[in-house]
Amino acid sequence: NIAIKEVIKEHIYDFESEKKISIEIKKITPINNKISEKVRNQYEVYPYPRWASSKNDVYIKNSYAGIVEKLSFGNYESHDIKKILIAGCGTGFHAYNVALKAHDAEIHAIDLSLKSLSYGKRKCDELSIKNIKWFQADITELDHHNQKYDSIESVGVLHHIENPKNAFEILTQKLNSKGIMKIGLYSKVFRDQLKEAKALIKKEIKEIDILSIHKARQLIMDSKNKNVRLVVLGSDFFSTSSFVDLLMHEHELDYDIDDIKHFLGNEFNFLGFEFHPVHSQSIMSKYRNCFPGQNEVLIDNWDIMEQKDKNLFSGMYQFWLQKRL
Repeated sequence: NIAIKEVIKEHIYDFESEKKISIEIKKITPINNKISEKVRNQYEVYPYPRWASSKNDVYIKNSYAGIVEKLSFGNYESHDIKKILIAGCGTGFHAYNVALKAHDAEIHAIDLSLKSLSYGKRKCDELSIKNIKWFQADITELDHHNQKYDSIESVGVLHHIENPKNAFEILTQKLNSKGIMKIGLYSKVFRDQLKEAKALIKKEIKEIDILSIHKARQLIMDSKNKNVRLVVLGSDFFSTSSFVDLLMHEHELDYDIDDIKHFLGNEFNFLGFEFHPVHSQSIMSKYRNCFPGQNEVLIDNWDIMEQKDKNLFSGMYQFWLQKRL
């Protein structure tokens, strides 16, 4: 029975394969920071996200540099992208999508969690992705690593680090002249809507084990508070690892547009925000209607856009930068 074979593969053979892969993955930095250790331990138990192996044609149609060029209103200065760092690759879905767009680039995927790295490498090996190298590393210790990159992507990562600004500066040092960077940070405006659900869980739940997660989920479903029950509408509510990532994370910080401007300083040009391909065209149309005649995407304008639509950055602020020198 084909269906039964797939279940056996997913719950037995895949885990055995990942154990063998984990032995092969090289550790290129120490992991000494206490927050980094807590975050690593969380993802060792609850790797996130688990993902399907189907290729997404929306991503394949676009070249790597082409995506940046399109969203930057032409402000991107073209340069060769031969080496890319995925700083905090999780279970590899991010690195996989980059590999589909950057066929000729060498991609280094790093993460704290060996289990997540092993999962990502197994999935990409099954899909015959050949241009990714996998390493266990802590971004905050990358000054021990002598590689430099033409592009660095760190999405959904810096807000789980004890000192995100310091980590950003370390990544900046690893970026070549005129190199580009994609950063993803939690939006404070959107995530304020999760506060009541998270407060309820923190009050009633003291552990992060499977029974506690079940209890936390039930607390939310039983709540009479509509603001608490709001999280049930999201798909992350129904998967153990994504539920922990969303509502019971060991360490997280939220940001707003002013915080992003503080991150950038004077070393980078802001190229623009990237949205999911399904929604990107309609969002950019709204932007152009709100700010007609502008030849560049100004970061301050997005503050105005977000105040009108608090769910605009529900999938994080994901933005591209280019190093000036």
